Amino acid sequence: MIVYTIFETDKTAQQLPLNKLYQLILSRLKEKNINLTLLSSEGYGITICQWEDLLRVNSKIIISHDMFNSISKGTNEWFYNVDIEIKLENNIIWFGLMDSSYLYIASQKDIFSDILTDSFKKVVEVSSLPWEKSIQRRKDI
Repeated sequence: MIVYTIFETDKTAQQLPLNKLYQLILSRLKEKNINLTLLSSEGYGITICQWEDLLRVNSKIIISHDMFNSISKGTNEWFYNVDIEIKLENNIIWFGLMDSSYLYIASQKDIFSDILTDSFKKVVEVSSLPWEKSIQRRKDI
């Protein structure tokens, strides 16, 4: 598994360019009909709080591209923590925002290193993360 952390801020209430990361992911994917699986969600706003409530009784939920695309901009609602999974035919991608501190992206195959370093100022490849066991467990589900 390849894992990158991204330390870059923006001027939104969310303070992290989650939507920019999401757009980069979409630009790299050949499959256009993808499902977004929400694994965790904490933050401010009606929809984000509804997702938090749903995740209290469900281990994961499917969310729409349009809804996530809008909310991930961090203007009217914003995340403190969010974990998203995208299962593809030959890869699984996890991405999100951790503790209002940084973004991350992890995948089984390295298909993002070039566009990440071209698009963000501080991208760090890491060998292990505090939530790595959780990601492995999600992979096995």
